[in-house]
Amino acid sequence: MESIGPVSSEEAQPGTAPPQSRLQPVDVSCRDFKAGDVWQVAAPTQVVAVLLKGSARIEESKHDHRVHLRKGALYFSAVGSSTIWCFDQPSRLIRIQGRFRSTPALGPSRALRDPLAALTAGLLEDAMDPGRQFEWPAAVDGMCLTILSSLLLRSRARSPSSVRPLAPEVLERVTLYISKNLGSRLTVRGLASIARFSPSHFSRAFKAGTGLSPHRFIIEQRVERAKALLKDSSIPLVDVAYSAGFASQSHMTQLFRKHVGVAPGQWQAAIVNRP
Repeated sequence: MESIGPVSSEEAQPGTAPPQSRLQPVDVSCRDFKAGDVWQVAAPTQVVAVLLKGSARIEESKHDHRVHLRKGALYFSAVGSSTIWCFDQPSRLIRIQGRFRSTPALGPSRALRDPLAALTAGLLEDAMDPGRQFEWPAAVDGMCLTILSSLLLRSRARSPSSVRPLAPEVLERVTLYISKNLGSRLTVRGLASIARFSPSHFSRAFKAGTGLSPHRFIIEQRVERAKALLKDSSIPLVDVAYSAGFASQSHMTQLFRKHVGVAPGQWQAAIVNRP
């Protein structure tokens, strides 16, 4: 689907006053991606994306932010952010881009799950179907506002006294240790000792800095290591599993399928046979 924007909230039906919206003119688009697609987005304005299907890994350079998005998840990109989206499987997303007056309360770029926003994005997808009749721009503006309002409410619900993320140099030290020791047993207690925090405080600070729990981060790193090894078809799957730190080949298959959507062998075949 192509973009239908720009859609301006200042337009109104004849004889009515322009609605007072938190949205200034925005672009709304629905985009499809294939497995393996990479999408780089430099946002001069705010961007809200809702993943309608599939999954994607997002890296943002400004805050060294990495997160794995799944179906129904929402991602907010702050002004001036630059993100790289890597799609693990066929995916579709709704993107709303513009200047939102409530932006100061939205905070930095981040991912979250919001059932109302996901449901509304699905309705927005239907609204963008050329075969359906909607009152433009009122319908789109209303749906965009619903999504943004959900994001704003979630932002306000976050405690201002929440734990601070790990300092960049500490986070780098921990993630480097994880990368070098993926094939070994990694524990929260061991990682916390590297950061010089208690395990509970470390877990909260790590998640505040990465958007992922230490356990989830390790699993995703192991999946990525497995992907790198699977590109060499001469390495047996069982060796890939142990080298990436999984307990067994079946353990790797279970988690790989959960995070990527296909079994390791299927993913390898698709990569090796790619023209």
